[in-house]
Amino acid sequence: MQNKTKLVPSIRYIFAYRKQLLTLLVLINAMCSANVTNAQSDTTKKEVEKKALLDAPVSYKATDSMRFDLSLQKVYLWGKASVSYQSMNLKAGYIELSLKEGRVYASGLKDSTGKIIDKPAFEDGENKLTASSITYDFKSKRGIIKEVRTQEGDGYIHMEVSKKQANDEIHLLHGKYTTCDLDEPHYYFDLSKAIIIPDDKIVSGPVHLVIADVHTPVALPFGFFPNHKREAQGVILPQFGESAELGFFLLNGGYYLPIGKKCDMQLLGDIYSRGSWGAKNITRYVNRYRNKGIINISYNELKRSEREFPDFNINREFFIRWQHEQDPKARPNSRFTANVNAGTRNNFRNNFNTVATDYLSNTFQSNISWAYNFPGKPMNLNVNLRHNQNTINRIVNITAPEITYNLNRIYPLAGLRKNKTSNKKWYENIGLTYNTNFKNDITIPDSLINIQYPERLTKYMRNGVRHNATLATTFKLKQFATLNPVFNFTERWYFQTLRKEWNNDLQQVQTDTVSGFSRAMEYNFTTSLTSKIYGFYSFKGKKQSVIRHVFTPTLNFSTRPDFSSEIYGYFGSNGVLSSYSPYDIGIFGKPSSGRSGIITLAMINNIEMKKRSVKDTVSGFKKIMLLENFTVNAGYDMFKQQNNWTNIQMSGRTNIYKNVGLVYGGIIDLYVYDNGLLTNELMINRGSGLGRVTQNNMAVTANFKSKQTINNDARKNLSEEQGEEINRNRDAYVDFTIPWTLNIAYNIRQDRRFIGAKDTSIYTQAIVFNGDILLTENWKIAFSSGYDFTAKQFSYTQIDIYRDLHCWEMRFNWIPFGFRKSYMLQINVKSAILQDLKLTRRRSWIDTF
Repeated sequence: MQNKTKLVPSIRYIFAYRKQLLTLLVLINAMCSANVTNAQSDTTKKEVEKKALLDAPVSYKATDSMRFDLSLQKVYLWGKASVSYQSMNLKAGYIELSLKEGRVYASGLKDSTGKIIDKPAFEDGENKLTASSITYDFKSKRGIIKEVRTQEGDGYIHMEVSKKQANDEIHLLHGKYTTCDLDEPHYYFDLSKAIIIPDDKIVSGPVHLVIADVHTPVALPFGFFPNHKREAQGVILPQFGESAELGFFLLNGGYYLPIGKKCDMQLLGDIYSRGSWGAKNITRYVNRYRNKGIINISYNELKRSEREFPDFNINREFFIRWQHEQDPKARPNSRFTANVNAGTRNNFRNNFNTVATDYLSNTFQSNISWAYNFPGKPMNLNVNLRHNQNTINRIVNITAPEITYNLNRIYPLAGLRKNKTSNKKWYENIGLTYNTNFKNDITIPDSLINIQYPERLTKYMRNGVRHNATLATTFKLKQFATLNPVFNFTERWYFQTLRKEWNNDLQQVQTDTVSGFSRAMEYNFTTSLTSKIYGFYSFKGKKQSVIRHVFTPTLNFSTRPDFSSEIYGYFGSNGVLSSYSPYDIGIFGKPSSGRSGIITLAMINNIEMKKRSVKDTVSGFKKIMLLENFTVNAGYDMFKQQNNWTNIQMSGRTNIYKNVGLVYGGIIDLYVYDNGLLTNELMINRGSGLGRVTQNNMAVTANFKSKQTINNDARKNLSEEQGEEINRNRDAYVDFTIPWTLNIAYNIRQDRRFIGAKDTSIYTQAIVFNGDILLTENWKIAFSSGYDFTAKQFSYTQIDIYRDLHCWEMRFNWIPFGFRKSYMLQINVKSAILQDLKLTRRRSWIDTF
């Protein structure tokens, strides 16, 4: 009865305020579901419509407790509280929600140590921020936020007091702008007051730079920071420096211009106080699932000394790079690619902005290609434009165009047997392949290339057509050997031939190029007999090791008639009896001279060991490669008048231990030399051994890499665009996932030749190495160098030091000696939005002239 008596006052209280309680519950339900049940009275619905202040439901929850104030129509939430309204979501340790006024207040809670936890986190669409306290009005969508931290674009803003407006603008008083994501940033711009316009810009009053809580003298009367996720055009600040030879300079300054969503452009320039200058255009384009590429065009004009001095000179250099890739799914039957690297030979020797890879390259190659596969047919077509440039001999080769048509292997005699159910006849396995190649090229010294004189180009032009057809088949000889006969036919079509004749008036040989169609054909027959012989040797014992030797002998025979096109006469110097071929200028060469019948024997060896292993639970054995390959071959020409034997050639490769490899090559000459002149006598007949070793070459390579990886998840979290950006600019990124790497290559070579009548051996040996070391989590050193033991000097040496300073980074590049002796130290902000905030100190290799 006592329990019943205690319940009576409570029941009376509920009934006394039943109307107000019912109204509040219906109001809350209307805000949460925007719906009123049919069981409610019409009078109650009207009261709710009058009191409802919001356009959408409000939902809220808490993990600790909730308290309702019926008279004030407020809800108090404690512990992981959350309130959601339309696109707005608010989370905090404590939230006070006024349903009557449509207003919410949020703050954090103190834990047992007095530390504030569960600070308010506000999210409205794409806008996110954290603060110490937030007051927000649902109806007006305005609020007051204290001690707020929010991310705007690539930057972070810390504000003491700020107001959020209905248009999502934020007005702040006393703030910090930084790209550091820490609560206490390493650096920031101190803002007196500012306005944040979402996805547009941040405009502030007077600002000055603060680094490590130290106010620097760097200050501006106002601040303007981009605040959008899309690409935007703008000025690219240059690098400042000084060169003893070129004067003060500004490098890589210019303008960035996005062109739509698929293309952007950088217009860059260099300027020097002593008259030198340079310009560069970098254009990138990406069409998803179609193609992508980058075009880089640069021009430099470097002036050294003064016009009044005799050593004055002007170097005008240009270079173009174009890389284009087509997505394989865009056009399955055709593919267009481009890789262009062309320019003046001294571009990377005189260019102030060169990198080591370009400087060490002696050749530059280009290829623009288009390939088409005929659907459902065994044929394809390839069109290529090629360029090859050697900066040492200054020869440029341009192929424009080269067209190749290929007919893949077909079996023209297949299915000709009368009995279709019987086994295939031998002739049905005869395969035919065919290709035709048209080529037009120019080989010319780079000094003669000038579009103002086209006759120079036509003078060095060669062209022609080559046809190749092959008939081949395979026979099995009692499962022990394989016979492969092959018949090759080649025909060349030329539109220019060479003609020489003796001019009696001038008393000299006159050489002319004759225009007109001419053809030259040749054919040959080859066959090879191949078998495999296995040898095993077993060791007794617990490990039960077995060594297997695979010996692969191959006997080749090739023969051809004499297709000599030589014309004999007095065409030599001063009318000496000599010969020439009309096809000496042919782009595909001339037919082979002399009858040939060569027998070649090649012996290929492979040795591996298998021993019992406890770790291998599948087979129970472990394979160890002792000798991956060692090949010895020699030949004999039956129709040659003398010196019928060819040199014995040896080559081999194997792994010594895991990542340590060994490569060997050698040549043995079988004939005797008399006072440096070759004779027809074999050394073995004289009793001087098998032959004379004329060349030995051995290279040892070792590639080591630590097994432990750090921050490996960083690679997995990369987007496709980020991965492509890193692949395009590997020199601009530092890999911290591998603690250390080391690559070493040692090469020693012996060349034995006659200098005059003296048998002389010339030795060369060199070692090259490169690698990197992760000293700590934030320090990394990369190095590359080598030593030429013959020349007794170091090869190109470079040391790079990188320091990760969280939101900053430091790079130090040092070339300690050599032609490009130089150094550069740079400290800069990581974020792309403030990438021009940097300090650079350098001494260029140009100043060492």
